[in-house]
Amino acid sequence: MTNKMQKLGEGLQQRFGFEFLCETRTEDGYPVVLIRFADLKPPHGFSIKVKLSWKSFGIRFTQDSFSKHLVQDMGLPDIGKRTVATSFVMALKQYGGRLDFKVNGAEIDPQDMQCWPEDWTTLDINYDRLGVEPDLEQFLDGGSDVFQQFLDYIGIIVSLLPVEKDSYEEPLEGLPEGMLVREEVNRYERNRLNREACISIKGTTCQVCGFNFAEKFGELGDGFIHVHHIIPVSQLGEGYVVDPSTDLVPVCANCHSMMHRKDPPITVEELKELIASCGKS
Repeated sequence: MTNKMQKLGEGLQQRFGFEFLCETRTEDGYPVVLIRFADLKPPHGFSIKVKLSWKSFGIRFTQDSFSKHLVQDMGLPDIGKRTVATSFVMALKQYGGRLDFKVNGAEIDPQDMQCWPEDWTTLDINYDRLGVEPDLEQFLDGGSDVFQQFLDYIGIIVSLLPVEKDSYEEPLEGLPEGMLVREEVNRYERNRLNREACISIKGTTCQVCGFNFAEKFGELGDGFIHVHHIIPVSQLGEGYVVDPSTDLVPVCANCHSMMHRKDPPITVEELKELIASCGKS
């Protein structure tokens, strides 16, 4: 099981750019997977618990006792962070589970970021899905819808974490008054999150020709796809916020190359029409 926990952490790091600590335990007779961000050591971070129960599973976010400043930074009104987070929310809600998103004890609409408060002190993000039969081994192997929902949930959290490398200084119980403990959060790549959010919403099948790398190459191609910017990066103005749900599209390597054979790039619909016309000749 230790090897599987290590593999899970490595997979999460590859997707999201953070180092994760993962472990398993049993609770009420059911398996539980616990995840922490390695950079945020107790009591200055949070834990994420996935409980695989009978015909259901749940995911819980639990703050540490000294994570107030971190949560405050997660709540800063950064339109870029919030846009990516709501994209993962959109992807997660496609599965029909219940997502409870509370800030300062009050429930908010996780897809209406304009209504999110600006001053965060506490954060609760709970997700429950009924009518499934979660299996620990299958979950750890990444081969289930349960695992994909877990990835979308992690995407919400990662999207809200500080972009730059910041320090969190808090008095620690048991230390002399005024003594501070420093915890740092590593930078993540927003482009990577945009890609993951796009794939979560639209899948890994080419939106032009329908090619799927996993179907062709098996495990080697699992999860692989190019992501195309509908508006070329060179044309994005300063401060433009990419919305993964509308600005990005998954395409295979061949179609992606053909789209960029012209400037501006050929659109998805134009390339579909071109392929169709070639097929008729």
